[in-house]
Amino acid sequence: MAQQVVEVLRRIVELFSEREMDWDALFQLVDPDIVWEVRWDFPDAGIYTGHEGLRRLSAAFDEAVRETWYLPLEYIHIGSHVVVPLRWGGLGMGSGATLAEREETWVSTLRDGKIRHVREYATKEDALEAAALCE
Repeated sequence: MAQQVVEVLRRIVELFSEREMDWDALFQLVDPDIVWEVRWDFPDAGIYTGHEGLRRLSAAFDEAVRETWYLPLEYIHIGSHVVVPLRWGGLGMGSGATLAEREETWVSTLRDGKIRHVREYATKEDALEAAALCE
C-alpha cells in the first residue's frame, strides 16, 4: 500500500509539472470527491472539491503562473496519510520571469487506490504535526 501511494503521488506531481494538464490521467488518480485545501496564505486559498474543483484550482493557478515544476523531497507515511515536502516554481504568466523557488508540504490521504484528500502546509513541521494528530 505504501508504495502504491508514493507512485500515485509521483504521477500527480508529474502531471502538475506538464505544460498542459492531462485531465483524464489526473482523474484516474484522484477520487471523484477529492478535497484539496490550499494554504491560507496563497491568493487561491480555499477548499476545492471534486474534479470540477481541481479544474477551478488549476485555472486560478494558471492565471498567475505558467510552466510550473514540482520536486518532491521525500514521502513520509503516517498512518493513513503521506506527508510530501516539496519545492516548486515556475514562470510568471505576464512577465515570464522566474518565480522564486517555494517550499510547502502536502498531506495526502488515499482511498480505494485514489487520492481522496490533500491539504497544503507552509512547513514540513506543521504538516507532520497535523498528520500525527489525525491518527
